[in-house]
Formats: sequence, C-alpha cells, structure tokens
Amino acid sequence: MSEIIVELLILFGCVALTGGAVLVLRHPLHKQGGMLLAFSGAYLLGFCVTHLLPYIFHSDLGKPGLWILGGFMIQILLEFVSEGVEHGHFHYDEGNKKFPWVILIGLCLHAYFEGMPFGADTEHQHSLLLGIVLHKVPVALVLSGMFLQAGFSLRKSMILLLTFAAMSPLGAISYVAIEGTDILAPEIIAPAVNALLVGILLHVATTILFESGEGHRFNLLKVLIILAGLSLAYLS
Repeated sequence: MSEIIVELLILFGCVALTGGAVLVLRHPLHKQGGMLLAFSGAYLLGFCVTHLLPYIFHSDLGKPGLWILGGFMIQILLEFVSEGVEHGHFHYDEGNKKFPWVILIGLCLHAYFEGMPFGADTEHQHSLLLGIVLHKVPVALVLSGMFLQAGFSLRKSMILLLTFAAMSPLGAISYVAIEGTDILAPEIIAPAVNALLVGILLHVATTILFESGEGHRFNLLKVLIILAGLSLAYLS
C-alpha cells in the first residue's frame, strides 16, 4: 500500500510541478515538449506490446481483445471532448480568450482512466508509472498554456491544474473501492482495467507517433528518439 501511495504522489506531483512552473513563470512551454512527446509515445507503445499485452492475454480475463477494443473506443469518445490535447497538441488562437471547459473535462476523464491500474499491485507497475509520467508532462505544459491564454489568475489556474492532477490518483482510489466490493474477482478486475488502459494508450501512442513530425514526416532525430523510447520500454 505504501508503494501505491508513493506512485499516486508522483502522478500528482509531475502535473502539479510541471504545470505550476509554467503558471508561475507566465511563459507557455508547450512547444518545448515535442521531443519528449515523441519519446513518451514510443515508450507507451513499446510498453503496451512487450509488457501489458502478454500480461493481459496470460490472465484469466475472458475475451481480452474486446476489453482492449473497449478502451480504444473510450479514447475515441474522449477525443470528441478533449480535442486531442492528451497528444500534447493544441492550436492556440491568440485572439480567443474563451477557455474551452469541455476540453478540461475530457482530459480529466482521460487521466481518471489512466490512474485506475495504479490501484492494483502488479509487477509492471513501476514501468507503467514512468510511461504515464512521460505522457502527462507535455499535457500539463499544454493545459497550463491554455490557462495563461484564457487570462486566468494564478489562483484559479492552480485550482484547475490541481484538479486535473488529482484525477489519476482518484482513478486509483476508485479501483481500490471497486475491488473492495467483491463485484469482480481480483484476478479478473486487474487485467480488465489494464486491458482498457491498453486500448486507450495504443490510440494515444500511435496518434502521437503519426503526429510527431511536421507534415507527418519523420526526421532522423525523431526516429532515434522513437527507437530510444521503444528500447527503454523493452528493457523496463
């Protein structure tokens, strides 16, 4: 349980510190996250293929492929709301000061689902934590930049940022609560939640990689970064 608490604090802290730095400095940094975004996309894709998929298909979960497709569809639905900000991209309109609240709602739901597997105690937990942290940092940069663009005060921005940061820990807490109801056996619920996460991450990771080059073209540096991300996922 103590390890889970540490992981939740890390999930919360990576968003709070990264986004908080942007808000305090009053300087958007979303354009500096491109390389990290490509690396995180490659890591998440490699981690899903080399770790999560074998774990799910060797579990007692029935029809795991349907659970994965379910997660994939959840992410498609979420993107109708979030407009793909979880990929680290947002088209800024300097003349538009109206904050898109629906995007924040979509990001919070996305973070909630990402956090649920951290309520389970599985052998790939630490590697998954690294992937989610790498994924959340660019998103926090974009979200904080959106707050600045909307002209929000520091206090209001921090409240919204911390709300977003709390969603993944809330997802993990929800998992623990569901597990305590005995609605599903622990050997079923853990792979089920991870299968949903795989569907979500496969959609996010592949979209990130396809969008990681201008005009959807890859340069040599980004190819090397992607290879590094895949290699780290395999070795983790």
